[in-house]
Amino acid sequence: MYIRRFSTLSHAYIGDFSRLTPPSWRPLGGVGRHFATVPSPLTFAFADRTVTLEFRGIPYTVRGRGSNNGHEPYRVALEEACSAALSCDTLMLGLGDHEMNTVNSYVERKHMDGMPPNKGRELKDVKHVLKYYKHYIEVARSSAALGINSTGIGRSKSSEAASFGEAASRNRVEVLRLLSLYLRKGNVLKDRDVLEEFKLVAPSIYSAVVSEGALYSFCRLHEYIYNIETNPLLKRKNLKFLVAVDEWILAELASLAHTKLPKLTSEKSPPMIDILTAIDNRSRKGWSRFLIEFVIMPMFAIVFTISYQLRLFMAGGKAQGRTPSTMLGDKGYGYFWGNTSQVMDDESRD
Repeated sequence: MYIRRFSTLSHAYIGDFSRLTPPSWRPLGGVGRHFATVPSPLTFAFADRTVTLEFRGIPYTVRGRGSNNGHEPYRVALEEACSAALSCDTLMLGLGDHEMNTVNSYVERKHMDGMPPNKGRELKDVKHVLKYYKHYIEVARSSAALGINSTGIGRSKSSEAASFGEAASRNRVEVLRLLSLYLRKGNVLKDRDVLEEFKLVAPSIYSAVVSEGALYSFCRLHEYIYNIETNPLLKRKNLKFLVAVDEWILAELASLAHTKLPKLTSEKSPPMIDILTAIDNRSRKGWSRFLIEFVIMPMFAIVFTISYQLRLFMAGGKAQGRTPSTMLGDKGYGYFWGNTSQVMDDESRD
C-alpha cells in the first residue's frame, strides 16, 4: 500500500498509518449511507495555545455521471461546511497550492467587482475553477467575507494524476475492475458503500487516490501547526481551525489527526518534509503510461478497426460497380459490420 510505502520515509514514531483509531462521528441530517457525518473535534495544546480542529467533508456537486447534484444530504453537508467556516481562525481546504491560489484569486475578484460567477471569463483558469472547484468556492467565499485566512493542504491535480497513473500502470487488473465498478455505480467516490467496494476491488489504486491524499493533507496540517508561532495572524491563545477536504479522504484524515497529531505536537516533532517532497516530486511517467495503455492505444485500435472495415466495405462495392450510397440504401448500415467475410470472398473470386 502507498500509505506504508511512505511511512518508511517519515519519522520513526509515526508508526504504521494503516492502523488507525477512528474518531467518534456526529450524524448530519440523519443520513447514514452518504458522507453526511462529521468527525468529532480535536483539541490539544501547542506553543502556549489551545488548538481546536474541526473537520468537514466538502461534497462534490459538479454535474456528471454519478454526481451528487440534487441530493439533499450533500447540500446539507455543504451548508454545514460554509457555516462552520464563519467561526474559524483559519480555513484549511483540500486543494493544492496552484488550485488554492486560483480559487483565492477568483473569490477576491468577485468580492471586489461583485461579478456573478458566469461573468468572470477574463480571469485565468476561471472555467476550470467553476467546473471542478465550485464546491470549494462556496466555502472559501464564506470565510473571505469575514476576512478569515485560508490555506491549501491538499495535493495538486498533477500530483494526484501521477499517483493514480503509477498505481494503475502497475495494477492493470485493478483498472479493469475499477472500470466495471464505474459502469455499474457511476462515481466511485460518491458515498461510503461504493467507496468500500472501490477499496475491495482495487486496493492499490484506492491507496493512491484516498490513503495517500489523506496522508499528504495530514503532513501539510502538521506543518502548518508546527509553524504556528511564525504566523502573525495566529497570536490568540485559543485557535480554531476548520479542515475542509473532499469527503472521501475525510475519514482517514480525521483518524490520522486524532491518532497521531497530539503526540507529534507534544513532542514538537518537525514537519515530515520528506513525505511531502516524495509525493510532490513523483515522476509523471506512470500517468503517461496509463494514458498510452488505456486511452491512446484502445482509441487507435478502434480507429484502425473501423478504417479496415470501411476499406473492405468500399472495396466490395467497387468490385460490383456500385456507389456507397446505393450499397447503404440496399444493404443498410448493418452490411458495414455483418458481411465482412462475404466481401472478402467476393474480392478473392475477382
